[in-house]
Amino acid sequence: MSLDTQNTSKKPKNLWPYGILSVILIGIILIFISVRISLKNSVVDDMPFFLKHKETEYHINNILEATKLLEGRFDFYIQANVKPTKDNIFKPYSPYLRPPHRDKQENSSPILLFVKSLNTLYVFIEPIDGDLQDLHIEAFLQKIGKADDRDQEVLIYNPKENLFTPSKPMQKGGQIPLGELILTQDKLFLSPSFEIELEGRWIVSLQITTKDEQIPVILEKEFFGIPKSESITNEAPNI
Repeated sequence: MSLDTQNTSKKPKNLWPYGILSVILIGIILIFISVRISLKNSVVDDMPFFLKHKETEYHINNILEATKLLEGRFDFYIQANVKPTKDNIFKPYSPYLRPPHRDKQENSSPILLFVKSLNTLYVFIEPIDGDLQDLHIEAFLQKIGKADDRDQEVLIYNPKENLFTPSKPMQKGGQIPLGELILTQDKLFLSPSFEIELEGRWIVSLQITTKDEQIPVILEKEFFGIPKSESITNEAPNI
């Protein structure tokens, strides 16, 4: 058999199996990477009503009804480090009515917490058809946005012993207990003083119970954490 005949009798190589195998391998690698990223950045249920998602769905009608009844008996206003005025901007709201996400502080927003400085929550409550003595209020703080485990901590100040006690959430990304609010004069409830380390968005949650209602009502307000020096600069008059 001649050399020309041998060359013509050779069949061309079929590369399709290798291409299909390569596509399958690339798909497996991409799936593996996606799973790792998902596990590393898993979605955390922030439990705004202090209940798991399914429990919230089951009780949501009762929760909203209890919230409506409470807001019909009292007007709530919240601010940090100063008594709030009777302005709607200081009114807390149900987590069910939480406004859209905001990454940056609005220039005109007075709802601020100071970073690495003492903060105290002031909750002014105007009775409509209720007694302030019937209210029991617990305050919680939650960092919104990506934060490391070390950032999920607030320092609670004890003035009697002149020391700070760290407070952490019971679950990652959950609410950080601040403690019970104390009723003082002028219809004011004050929180224990505390210190935060991280700038950015924070949610203050008030867990309110009354003698007549077994279902706790949750009202919240978004605050921005900024350095205290920056706040003083922004408030300084232009010369």
